[in-house]
Amino acid sequence: MKRITEIDLFRFIAILLMVIFHIVYDLNEFMGIDINYEVGFWCYIGKVSGLLFIIVAGISSNLGKSPIKKALKLYIFASIITIISFIFFKEEYIRFGILHFLATMTLLSVVLNKLNTYWLILIQLIAYFLYRITQSIKITNPFLIPFGFTYYGFVSVDYYPIFPYIIYYILGIFIFRSVYKRGKRILPFEVKSKCIEFISRRSLEIYLLHQPLILGVLYSIKLLQKLTFLV
Repeated sequence: MKRITEIDLFRFIAILLMVIFHIVYDLNEFMGIDINYEVGFWCYIGKVSGLLFIIVAGISSNLGKSPIKKALKLYIFASIITIISFIFFKEEYIRFGILHFLATMTLLSVVLNKLNTYWLILIQLIAYFLYRITQSIKITNPFLIPFGFTYYGFVSVDYYPIFPYIIYYILGIFIFRSVYKRGKRILPFEVKSKCIEFISRRSLEIYLLHQPLILGVLYSIKLLQKLTFLV
């Protein structure tokens, strides 16, 4: 199957929204600029970005090769992010962020993509009911955090548990089967751009490097402002 430019566009939009949200986040958390990113417009920007990443990953799970190798690669980078976030955020460090989730789903895609539609719908329903259960039960065992069970006082700067987000990953599988597998597309037009394709292909690298780059630029601007003031 030839490369589907529409998927590149959706992934590009997810990356763009992610970068915008993290700029706002960094301005608030590290630059002292009062921007409320936990509710309203900026909150939705972050949520749409994450969900779009997950849905596109579900679609792409039918197109990629060597899912187990890819999952192991993602787990390695996810573990590195956990360590780095623990150093900088302490109690709010990332236990099971979106990269951990995508690594897990990539591994499970070996099975999920072989199931028929009815089984996948059943999994979605079970995932939803389990998610509802996780909202009312608090635990002391941290090993259940990936499934959505948390303890009192739990905080993480990035948290995408299997329940409920597997629902959106499976939605991506459905979209592939009903649209792209049949040679159709969602948008009424086609966007072909080498820039969009390049960014889409480098989405993992951008995810890993964009935060250090944003913070580097912001702190550089802050330092220049101080130096200008002194002069």
